[in-house]
Formats: sequence, structure tokens, C-alpha cells
Amino acid sequence: MKNIILITLYLLTTLSLFAQSKKTTHYDVVYLKDGSEFRGELIEYQPSYIKIKALGGKEIIFDRAEVEKLIQEPIPNPPKGIKKPYAFKEQGLYQAVVASFLPGTAAWNDDFAKGYGIRGVVGKQWNRWIGTGIGLGIENYYPTQGETVYPLFLELRGYLTAQNVAPYYTLAGGYSFTIKNEEAGISDAKGGYLIHPAIGLRFGGSAKTNFTLDAGIQLQKATFTRGGNTWRGAETQEYKMFYKRLAIRLGMLF
Repeated sequence: MKNIILITLYLLTTLSLFAQSKKTTHYDVVYLKDGSEFRGELIEYQPSYIKIKALGGKEIIFDRAEVEKLIQEPIPNPPKGIKKPYAFKEQGLYQAVVASFLPGTAAWNDDFAKGYGIRGVVGKQWNRWIGTGIGLGIENYYPTQGETVYPLFLELRGYLTAQNVAPYYTLAGGYSFTIKNEEAGISDAKGGYLIHPAIGLRFGGSAKTNFTLDAGIQLQKATFTRGGNTWRGAETQEYKMFYKRLAIRLGMLF
């Protein structure tokens, strides 16, 4: 009698768990002792056999003696309307690539400059709230005038919620190098510091690939010397730039 009660309680608990799983995004998976695997929906669980409805719709009965284990696993691509499971990697190494749109007014005249750039970052996420990384990039604040910088920076980032669409922050700081561009009339160039805070959204709860969209303020110092024999005669003029740009970025996180 005691064994019957225990078996009944076990079955009720198991069936309850399986019933709950149908509302989520999991398969019932039967692993056989010969190495075979079958995925589907558990229909019946008895002391002597297990019956499942396989993914193709066929009902299959397995003798308990040939079953190694019965578990649940997430559905890779759940049906529409079912919430995708959260699997974002909150700890470990990460890589990010972001493309930037940097609109603003040029510092040495009143022209509107459609700046752009791209950065790559590698780092370690210590937990969901704090990650640290190092990055390189190339950014052009005034494409038609050759005002290009090459940032080397450290990054701090974190994610505010454990959800597939989560708000996040980044803070980058470092130094941007420059090179002369005689074709654009820049006979000499010097870099300067970079500060870039941003907030945005991370899309996707995958452990492999997520997408990011953020907006922030990018502060950059640089000095460009124009003139000399290659541009408008021999006279030179030094322009000390302090860019204050809105930075809108779209990226991928691995």
C-alpha cells in the first residue's frame, strides 16, 4: 500500500511538471540505454512503460527497462506566441561589433557633418551588471575633410534585467590617434582623449548572438593642421577640435 501511494504521488508530481512545461518552451526527451533519443510530448508515464507523442505525431511506447532517463530541454525555435527562454550568457568572454552614426556640426566651420565609425570590443562579463573590455575602432567626424581618428579605449558595460529585451549601459574612455591626410589637406594631426557614455537595448536572450541599439554622447579631442604646400598655398592653420556628437549605434554581441 505504501509503495502504491509513493508511486501515485510521484506520478502526480511528474505529470504536473510536464503539464506546466507545455505552457513553456520545452520538449520531453526520452534517452534509451542504446544511445537513441526521442523528443516529443509525454502522454503516459507508468511503472512499466512510457508513452510519448513524437514530433512527427506518432505515438511510441518504451519499456521502462530500456529507458536511461527522461528529461526536458528547451525548444530551439518556439512557436509564435510562446516566450523564448532566456539563455543570455551573463558571465564569460564576449565580443561586440558596433557601427556608429555621428551627426553634428563641424568644429571649424558651420557645415553639417555626417560622421560615422565602427568599433570592435573584446572583454569579460563578470556578472549581468558589470563587464569590462578593450576596444579599437576607426571614426570619421567629417568625411569630406578627412577628419579621421583611431580610438583605443576601455569599456564598462552592464545589463539591467534578465530578459530577452534588456536595457543596458556602456561607458568607454580612452585615447584616439590620428594621422595626417595630405589628400584632404591635413599636413599634421594629433589625437586626444575620448569619453563616450551610452544607454540602449539588447535584443535576444541567446547565448550566442544578440543585437544592440544604443544612443549616447561622444566627446573627442583632436588637432588637425591644414595648409602647407599641398593645400591652398603655403600658409598653415591649426584647428583644435572638441567634438560633441550624438552617437547612434547598431551592433552585434557574441
